[in-house]
Amino acid sequence: MGKSDSSSTTDVIDAMTAFITGEFSPADYPRRAKGTGAATYINLRMTDEFKQLFDDAAKLREAELGYVTTIGHVVKAYLAEKYDKPAE
Repeated sequence: MGKSDSSSTTDVIDAMTAFITGEFSPADYPRRAKGTGAATYINLRMTDEFKQLFDDAAKLREAELGYVTTIGHVVKAYLAEKYDKPAE
């Protein structure tokens, strides 16, 4: 991505906050079969409280979204939308 660590961290926090507050809803995405395609991993460190806020929001919004989402999916979709690149 070529962004500085602090800018990337801000993007991740913005993505999670927008999801928690209901300002951002990631589109569902097709899941690949295990072992196919390139994997994307996001390694994040956050407080237990922030993680719990996300988990609670994901559970509450599951019916609205129509699927179970993850932090990685939300961040990836948010960055794709923000930087106008398709999420995979």
